Amino acid sequence: MTPTLNGSKLSRTYSITPDTRLFENLGATGQPAYKAIAEFTDNSVDNRIAGERVSVNINYKVKNNKIAKIVIEDDASGMTEEELVKAFTIGHSSKTDPKKIGRFGMGLKTAISSLGNSWTVTTATKDCKLGHQIVDNKKRLVESKDWSVSISDVPKLLPINKNFGTYIEITQTEHLNATTFSRDLERNLGNLFRHFILDGTLILSINDNIVEAPTYEVIDDSVKEINTVINGKVVTGWLGLRTNGSVYYGFSLVRNNRVMEEEVKIGFQPHPSVNRIIGDIHLDDFSTDHHKTSFNKNTDDWAALVEYLTEEVKPIVEYARKLSHKDNSHLTPLQEKKLNETLNIFLNAIREDEILNQINTGGIGSENEAINTSRTASENGNTSSKLNDSPESNQTPQKKTIGPYSTLKIE
Repeated sequence: MTPTLNGSKLSRTYSITPDTRLFENLGATGQPAYKAIAEFTDNSVDNRIAGERVSVNINYKVKNNKIAKIVIEDDASGMTEEELVKAFTIGHSSKTDPKKIGRFGMGLKTAISSLGNSWTVTTATKDCKLGHQIVDNKKRLVESKDWSVSISDVPKLLPINKNFGTYIEITQTEHLNATTFSRDLERNLGNLFRHFILDGTLILSINDNIVEAPTYEVIDDSVKEINTVINGKVVTGWLGLRTNGSVYYGFSLVRNNRVMEEEVKIGFQPHPSVNRIIGDIHLDDFSTDHHKTSFNKNTDDWAALVEYLTEEVKPIVEYARKLSHKDNSHLTPLQEKKLNETLNIFLNAIREDEILNQINTGGIGSENEAINTSRTASENGNTSSKLNDSPESNQTPQKKTIGPYSTLKIE
């Protein structure tokens, strides 16, 4: 406390340096472990060497269905000693570029604290002669009441790249259930970073297995492009319908090519009849929270966005419900049209005298019965002749890419 004279009043100044338990509390955010891993991947993508793709390897060991150790390594640009210190400084971030996906200063610290109680971070840049390393743990930080960190010089022998990059090893991770951890990593990381994977910016692997970006076939005539400006903020992307329904549906909300929120329902309520709806909404100019877990939704900008998307998605919702209401059928209008064309070709072919005689004598049945029988068989999947086996459609359906999704054109 330092007394000072402020006008005629004596005021006092106190230090409000945070207690070191803050580091422990940072990890108690309740966020899933895969989102903490995603924080490291954000940093790797942001710090990749210009013009080169970045590799991120995530490896973990399991003991008694608990996570025993997690290792994240990359071949990004690495950190200098000063940058390493700043990376562990609460609230600090050197990422002022709005195009960076890890702009806020809680990422690395929160991620490490939420995953384990002890850690080693080793990093090196191309230009430095030695690497730099921090070895620390929560217990020391909390009990010492000391925010300082100790950095050692180490040889540049990083596993993924001997010259530069960052290697993070986290232990005392036994609070993490191995089944949940591995399932969530495999299910979510490819989706969160799919734009970077698809454009070749990122090679991501989990326990030495390459992570693929998910792709989904969508109905071509259902796709609606989004390109507008809301309150001065650019909104781009697309909405559409998958060829088949799924429990995973809704919109992905994307910022700077990083998926921030998944399976978001805007303009429609969750219901099996609309479980084909899917799309990407790019919101680079919209504000987010500090953990990059969601967009700020208590703003006029967000209200205007919801109003806009609610109108845009209406015809897609109607289309989805029409498809859902077809009895025992998953055929889209385009597929049904193609089926009818194929059946007409078939009927023209059988109008030869011999086959017509069989129809007239009851050997095959009436033409209408033949049509209905063929339609029923196709709709129920009980025919050996698939839709695309017809004379005019025996080629592979034409595909193109919209955002990350494979688009199936059926016509």
